[in-house]
Amino acid sequence: MKKIRICTIGAGFFAGFMHGPVLRALAQRDPALELAAVCDLDAERAKTFAAATGYRNWYTDFREMLDSERPDGVVLLTPVTATAAVGSAVLAAGYPAMLEKPPGRNR
Repeated sequence: MKKIRICTIGAGFFAGFMHGPVLRALAQRDPALELAAVCDLDAERAKTFAAATGYRNWYTDFREMLDSERPDGVVLLTPVTATAAVGSAVLAAGYPAMLEKPPGRNR
């Protein structure tokens, strides 16, 4: 069975409260889903999030994470001020992405 490898960028409060636990539950239910890695600028937060939600690895640089992990998809949970820049970089690198927020505060 081919694994579907997911990486997450952003491990803030809402990610830890909502997205992380839901993704953990999905991965427990479906052995094809692999929570490969999470990235956050705060190393301790990334490490704590990974341990609490079942991600195998954690990073503080999303480009390094993408280069190392080569995921099948990326869940982007960054603040709205960073969503456009980080999301554009993820898409430009060729990875499908799910953006939790709009790509900007206005059009």
